[in-house]
Amino acid sequence: MTSERYSEYPIEALFLNRWPPRAFGATSMPASDLCSIPEAARWAQLALQATLLGYHTHARAGFHYDRIREDVAVPEQYHVKIAVVFGRREYPSVLAERLRGGEKPSLRLTLGEIAFAGSFPS
Repeated sequence: MTSERYSEYPIEALFLNRWPPRAFGATSMPASDLCSIPEAARWAQLALQATLLGYHTHARAGFHYDRIREDVAVPEQYHVKIAVVFGRREYPSVLAERLRGGEKPSLRLTLGEIAFAGSFPS
């Protein structure tokens, strides 16, 4: 099956060729594959695409929502929930001193903390 989807800007074909089918076979999946998929999702496709292009991303919440709404004239029917910063990495010295200590790769929740089999744990 060929994809007729296209992007406005160049992205990896992997993203365009991926689509969510409704029909699935009844074959089993190796446990390693089953765990690899949600593991990869913890790192986000948007970040992957930026990385492939040589950029870095940083998703942010906890910023001045009202100020962003005003600065970029966000219409009332839209709600700002998150911001994503794109760019090239710089030396930590450009940050305020109180922020420099956190300028290192962060860990993610373990797979066991975000995925489980069956019903929600009690």
